[in-house]
Amino acid sequence: MKNLKNLGLTAVALMVLIASLVLSGSFRSYAAPADKDVVVVNAAANPVPVYDVDNRARQPFQAEFTIDLPPGAGGENASFAVPSGKRLVIEYASARGFAPSGQSLWFSTVTHLNGEPGKTHYLIAQPQGSSGALDAFVAGQQTRIYADAGSHFVRADRDVAANTAVVHFTISGYMVDVP
Repeated sequence: MKNLKNLGLTAVALMVLIASLVLSGSFRSYAAPADKDVVVVNAAANPVPVYDVDNRARQPFQAEFTIDLPPGAGGENASFAVPSGKRLVIEYASARGFAPSGQSLWFSTVTHLNGEPGKTHYLIAQPQGSSGALDAFVAGQQTRIYADAGSHFVRADRDVAANTAVVHFTISGYMVDVP
């Protein structure tokens, strides 16, 4: 019985202590601070630097080529030189071509990597129908193709070398420095 009386007095004392702390404001609820926008003020002459956080060394690149296939030519290249000390990474390649009705077109790119002979990468060409005496073909796809310094080629081929055909190529990606 004595233990029960002591327990009761302890409970009453604890309630009085809690009530006095609450009334005095010693218990405060703390909420997380509200989200705030960050405002950066820089003059146009001194812009905030922006870079690819995955790799600051990426240098954006894109190029467009036109390949003419004259009568008698089954395939032709367009080339450009990847600068010395650089590696090109092609992330997207597309082509659009027009050939005389009944002919088919193929699109590819040829790259050199680590001193290996050129490797051919083919794009998936889709026929787009006819317009008068010409058939249209389109290709466009995401890639990851590497090309070391030196020449890089885009190529158009066809199955019949009669009359004239034309292909427009575009590639985009980035260059990186090669140690």
